[in-house]
Amino acid sequence: MYPKPIVQFQTNAVSGCSPLQVNIQNATIGATQYMWDFGNSVQSPSLIPNQTYINTESTVKVTHIQLRASNEYTCTDTASQAITVYPQVIADFFPNVSGCSPLPIQFTNISKNATAYSWNFGDGKFSTETNPVNTFINEGAKDTTYTITLIGSNHFLCADTIQKDIHVYPGIQAEFTVSSSVACSPMNTQIISKTKGAVYTEWVINNVSGQHIQEQSFMYTAQNKTTLPQVHIVELRVRNAYSCSNTQVQTLQIYPQVTADFTFSKQKGCSPLDVNFINTSSGAISYFWIFGDNSDASNANPGHTYLNYDTVAQNFPVQLIATSAYGCVDSSGITNLTVYPQPSAVFHLQSHAGCSPFTVSITDESVGATHYSWDFGSGNLSETFKSVHTFVNTTADVKTPKISLTVYNDYMCSDFTQEPLMVYPEVVADFIAPQSGCNPLSVTFQNTSLYAQSYLWNFGKGITSTAKDPMYSFTNSSLRDSVYTVSLRAMNVYGCRDSIEKQLTIYATPQASFLPSASQVFMPDAIVSFENKTKGEWQYAWHFGDGVNSTQANPETHTYTSPGSKTVTLIAYSNECRDTIQQIIKVLGPPVIARYDTSYAGCSPLEVSFTNKSMNATEYIWDFGDGTTSTEVHPTHTFVVPGTYIIQLTAKNEEAEDISRAHTVTVYRNPKADFSIAPEVVYLPNAEISTYNHSIDVQDVTWYFGADNISHDFQPTFKFTEEGEFNIALTVISRDGCKDSLVIPKAIRVLHTCDLKFPNAFTPILQESDGYYDSSVPETENNIFHPIFINIVEYELQIFNRWGEIVFESKELEKGWNGFYKKELSKSDVYVWKCTAQCLGGKTIQKVGNVTLLR
Repeated sequence: MYPKPIVQFQTNAVSGCSPLQVNIQNATIGATQYMWDFGNSVQSPSLIPNQTYINTESTVKVTHIQLRASNEYTCTDTASQAITVYPQVIADFFPNVSGCSPLPIQFTNISKNATAYSWNFGDGKFSTETNPVNTFINEGAKDTTYTITLIGSNHFLCADTIQKDIHVYPGIQAEFTVSSSVACSPMNTQIISKTKGAVYTEWVINNVSGQHIQEQSFMYTAQNKTTLPQVHIVELRVRNAYSCSNTQVQTLQIYPQVTADFTFSKQKGCSPLDVNFINTSSGAISYFWIFGDNSDASNANPGHTYLNYDTVAQNFPVQLIATSAYGCVDSSGITNLTVYPQPSAVFHLQSHAGCSPFTVSITDESVGATHYSWDFGSGNLSETFKSVHTFVNTTADVKTPKISLTVYNDYMCSDFTQEPLMVYPEVVADFIAPQSGCNPLSVTFQNTSLYAQSYLWNFGKGITSTAKDPMYSFTNSSLRDSVYTVSLRAMNVYGCRDSIEKQLTIYATPQASFLPSASQVFMPDAIVSFENKTKGEWQYAWHFGDGVNSTQANPETHTYTSPGSKTVTLIAYSNECRDTIQQIIKVLGPPVIARYDTSYAGCSPLEVSFTNKSMNATEYIWDFGDGTTSTEVHPTHTFVVPGTYIIQLTAKNEEAEDISRAHTVTVYRNPKADFSIAPEVVYLPNAEISTYNHSIDVQDVTWYFGADNISHDFQPTFKFTEEGEFNIALTVISRDGCKDSLVIPKAIRVLHTCDLKFPNAFTPILQESDGYYDSSVPETENNIFHPIFINIVEYELQIFNRWGEIVFESKELEKGWNGFYKKELSKSDVYVWKCTAQCLGGKTIQKVGNVTLLR
């Protein structure tokens, strides 16, 4: 038996960051030949003690060093060592630029395989952001260099450092002043540069460049002839010896120019002279008028009245001061207005109101007039003065004529005055009434008076009335005619009045009266005699109510041959008047008997047909005791409200009636079927429900669970043995035998199971998706982590990484985890998930598990 070599070697490291330097020491015993495989594509029969392993990928790389050795007997042995190389971090960024202070730079990190960063900007500021922003300041007189240091590292504590320089030149600050930045047009302002360190100066006014090159100060003049403020832009551009530049911009506001001016409606005229001033100013919003008579105004287009109480013409100087919204002011020139003296027209009336016809006395007291023109209300002008004039009003309205006077002087100035008059309507009293009539004569008088509002009637015997159309009843209790005198006095509201009288004749009128021998008689001997009690000598007409008549003053006895109420009428009359009296004689026949069939009882609604067995009746009134009635002979009635009702039948004919309350109707109360079920969704095999009976007035119950399952318990429980939707029905019976039922269609839903299951691994795609999937379509790719579920209505999923951070959560069943966290694809690892779900029907499921993300 040959000896076997013992192959063994040692390394100074088995894991580390790329580039990983590994030193190898061979400790093999009894070997004469060797073959090394260093796992990095290098193979050799001799030991190369130092090996460098590179991993520029983003995942951990595992390789193996293997040694195979043999001796002279060709016996062999093998040994290997795993080497783990973590991803190499390569730190890098851009830009590395130069610029003027202040210099803001957005750094773009282009490092590889790093997850954390440390920035040192060389100006005392630091950052751990991936792509930070920093502003570099150079407040000195020379350029400054800042060294930017970036250290990138990953989860395996691998790191790399890079440095780059930024050159920052001294900046320059443009600055200038203006003597006035806001002014009214025209503007004149001094502009002076205060900039330090400038080697080049340029002024740009209103975006026009090349003005005032290298000038440090100048005078700026501008006008604004528009209606709105103008903004002029002054820009100073400067540059220093390092070609760093800066700009300052200021605005000059020039308000519109104001011009005060006006015209007027009149420049001369008689006092009082009304002048309307027309403002033709431009650019102003407020005004101050000086009218030259110690008065003023501030509205835009005023009117003003000039007065001249002298005997000669007077002049008044007028001036306008206009102010804009921006405080700019201008004054107009002075214009003179001429005002002539005014005459005064005055006269007085002895009285201004009166009833038609109305005579007026006039007195003239005018002053300063040389010519006159009178109008006495007719529209005809006259230069002749009349001291007396009469006015007439034959209408219903008050007339208001006016006496007018116009006077003139030598300047052709005039004055006008007028005095109003009130001429009240002339009242005419009259009325319409009959000339005669029978006692008692009720007369409604028709008042035909004109232009009156109040009245006083006198009907004789001290009886009066103030109504417009009164009604009065004239009486004559004697057997001779009587004559009445009626007077009317009519007045209006102005005190004007008139009166009239007329006569009425009231004829003597009979008062008919008679006395029958009886008011009620019975057939067949229904004989009645009548005694005439009427006073005076009259003519008569008798009507006995059965078609028989008579003209005798005292007729003989009368015999009635048919039953009923007979109206006996006596008419007493003359050629002008008559009177009538009536009395009723009852002629009675056989008696009336009310009768109907037996009592009834039943459940609501109870329909009852009644059989009428009454005798000697022609009319019937049924009272059913529930507020309803009927006049049918044999009525049918439906009773709805439970209770006992007394039935009343009234039977009658023309002479008599009878009432029967012999029987009752009893209506039993119906029971009310009502119930509820819980739960409404159950799962096999323990699919048991409970019933809750809310029925009212019940004695017996019958439950129907589906098609064939029945229970007579008041509140039973029931267990279903198969899936489906089932109807539940309940029938109830009261102690009086009345029934009710209730069916709830598809009241119970029986399901087989409620569950959800998750996979233990998935492989996301590299492009981020929204995570939504269609649960109704069979899945062919496992690139979204989501459950397979049945009968789930509410759901919440949370996924945690190994550090306990929530990398994903969702409450939507059809939205799963796409493998991304914070817009980046998560690394390959094992993640813990936790899920809470609620089944259809309220059952709760809680599950916890883990899933492996594969890349």
